[in-house]
Amino acid sequence: MKPYLLFLLACLCGSLLLSGCQSASKPGNYRNGAVEISGHPLAEVQRVTIAVFLAEDYRVADNSPGSLVFERPGSKWDNAKYGGLNGQGVTLRAKVRITELRGGVCRVKAEAYVEENSDDDFFRTENRILSLSGSSYKSQLLKVAKILAREPAQTVGGL
Repeated sequence: MKPYLLFLLACLCGSLLLSGCQSASKPGNYRNGAVEISGHPLAEVQRVTIAVFLAEDYRVADNSPGSLVFERPGSKWDNAKYGGLNGQGVTLRAKVRITELRGGVCRVKAEAYVEENSDDDFFRTENRILSLSGSSYKSQLLKVAKILAREPAQTVGGL
């Protein structure tokens, strides 16, 4: 193998190793497509998550305790990117799971989906969007964590 290829390979491996080192001490640190939020009950985390997605023009398609689905019509760019060029259009969908962990911590995880041919009941298909960063909804999840970091925790039943 040529020396310059070895050098490039070594640089690539080194940058991959170094990029994985991040501190987990920040509140709402984003890892593996999820944020962890402490000191707030699941219902409050869910309320703020809904508000963040509504502010970004999503509609709530499903709202169950610990499980949310948000949708919005795809833009012209989304239609071109995900194959809605036949005029049927695409719908972008975020499936959000909020899980209570030990010690008063909630994990909020979002997975991205695109629904092709969303105007046609027969040809409608849903596909998961895979992202190298772990989630297409990183900014929304970090916004939820940031808002809750500023708010004092609300107690259940107003106590």
